[in-house]
Amino acid sequence: MTPEAPWEGALRWALAAGSRSGRTAKQFIDDLAGRLGVRSP
Repeated sequence: MTPEAPWEGALRWALAAGSRSGRTAKQFIDDLAGRLGVRSP
C-alpha cells in the first residue's frame, strides 16, 4: 500500500457516505482494519 492509498481511500469513503464526520472516519478505519486483517483501535 502506498502512503497515499489510505488518504485516497478515505476521501472516496467520505464522498460515498456524503459526510466527513468523525463517525465516517471511524467507519473507514474499521473497514480498512478488517481488510488488512488487523484489529481496529
